[in-house]
Amino acid sequence: MVVRKSPPPLSPVVVEPAAKKRISKPRARVVSETPVEAKPALPASAAPAAPESSPPAKKRKRLAKAFSRPLDKVLRKQAEPVRERFTLLRGEYDQLVRIKKQLADQGVEVKKSDLLRAALGLLSVKSDEEIKALLTVLPPLR
Repeated sequence: MVVRKSPPPLSPVVVEPAAKKRISKPRARVVSETPVEAKPALPASAAPAAPESSPPAKKRKRLAKAFSRPLDKVLRKQAEPVRERFTLLRGEYDQLVRIKKQLADQGVEVKKSDLLRAALGLLSVKSDEEIKALLTVLPPLR
């Protein structure tokens, strides 16, 4: 015969009361004894100064909505560099290198692309007839 033991009696479940929320009292304002001078109001046309450190993301988004983009960012997007290949005659390339070396001897470090950009600036001031005359003097490449 097998004798079964009865399970131990269950202990009553103790329900703890929910933790009470701690309600803080409002802090008392500290009033300094020395008078504080009011800052002069900025004119409406004056732009606020840029903060030294970056504001949090939410504040940054709010500020981005309030103020339009600075002009330099827009101009930077319009004036991004473009890489292009082109062909020069050996004599023209040698002239470019010679001018670059002359400037380096004078203490001015310049890139060949900067020299070409300067040449474009000089051409932009010329009239259409003068540019046509310069192009007719150029020997054909191919």
